[in-house]
Amino acid sequence: MNRFICCLVAALSFFFLSGCAQDVANPLFPCTEKLDNPYGMTAHFTLKSRDYSTEREQIALMKQAGIGNVRNDLWVPYNEKWTEHELLPITDAAIKKIKRKDLDLLGILFVGWSKQRAWERTVYYNEFLNYLISKYKDIVPYWEVMNEVNLTSNEDKIPLDSTLSLYMSLLPTTYRKLKEANPNIIVTSSGLGDINDNFLELMCSNGAYQYFDVLNFHSYDLPEKFPEKYHKIRALMDEYGWHKPVWITECGMPTHDEKFPKGLLTNSIKKEEEQACRIARMHVIAFAYGIDKVYTYKFRASEKDKYDPEEHYGILHADLSSKPAFYAYKTMTRMLPSGSLRPTLTKRGATYVSYWKRPDRKNVWAIWNSSGTKKIKVEMKGKGKFYDYLGKKLATTEELTIGKGVVYIVGAKEIHIND
Repeated sequence: MNRFICCLVAALSFFFLSGCAQDVANPLFPCTEKLDNPYGMTAHFTLKSRDYSTEREQIALMKQAGIGNVRNDLWVPYNEKWTEHELLPITDAAIKKIKRKDLDLLGILFVGWSKQRAWERTVYYNEFLNYLISKYKDIVPYWEVMNEVNLTSNEDKIPLDSTLSLYMSLLPTTYRKLKEANPNIIVTSSGLGDINDNFLELMCSNGAYQYFDVLNFHSYDLPEKFPEKYHKIRALMDEYGWHKPVWITECGMPTHDEKFPKGLLTNSIKKEEEQACRIARMHVIAFAYGIDKVYTYKFRASEKDKYDPEEHYGILHADLSSKPAFYAYKTMTRMLPSGSLRPTLTKRGATYVSYWKRPDRKNVWAIWNSSGTKKIKVEMKGKGKFYDYLGKKLATTEELTIGKGVVYIVGAKEIHIND
């Protein structure tokens, strides 16, 4: 995989007419010049209790939405007396459907939220790992070595450095086995449960970066907060002398109801609008800073408990009907498809402007204001069309109202913005 440290396009095709200070994003990690199959989604197709029964329908909707990657569990069973006959029919069927539809699978080597961790039964873990590798080494291109391993410290009430030592008892062997089986496999670190603790620094100081190809983390923060995390990661890479691509394999927002005193509830419709508004912002900001793949958590909500946030992540409802976020996602992938030049990003105050060129050679800009609505003036050279974050065509006027939902301008030769 040819990679390089991306450089910001020097000749930006827009500028703010007002002369105030601007912040310009620079890619911080090794990344592709053009976006290369950057869109991913987490699903649970290998679990009978989750998404297995609706896999076919969900995959069809993923393809509609422009999604090219699926992140899915490769479970190590709880029962150490597992047999191939008991385990593999569901996993095999799920993976074959993903493969047939030309989706790339990121398989999570995941023991589950049990008291027993993989490092507490190493012989069993390695036996099962060998079996998975023999079965899927030529089918699953990306392998994630456990999910949110740093969060097990809280559950098991053990220090982070102890968790890191336990993780390092498995990571090097897992990496070597995967690479020996197929050198083209991409191994990612555990999807870290955010980077607010010092687990990543412990990984750096213990040389864990030698045993993965991609650093992988999760966060559910506001999109505009993510650059703080990118800079922290880059600073640690610089300090410890390593630089590798970075993926985000969980991000998003739940749309559950919340209980308040006197029986008042939040308006879940408002939450669905906010969720939809975040979609393009999360991705455009990530790509501008050099992230190569972003996986949203998750595709379909389970919605078994209307007050449980975990049940309401997803850009589809449990019955597969669409939330507004589905249309926002579909619009984003049409406006910024794979093969587009990596977006630039400029910020002044709460106003953001991003620019890229699509494979069809059309210029596209994405504009939003992270703090609420405001009016700006847009001057264009050439003909441009305006679309809102859900894909609705807007009237092309000099004065434009922007807010938390991205407004796209497509086709102009150049735009000048006065905010």
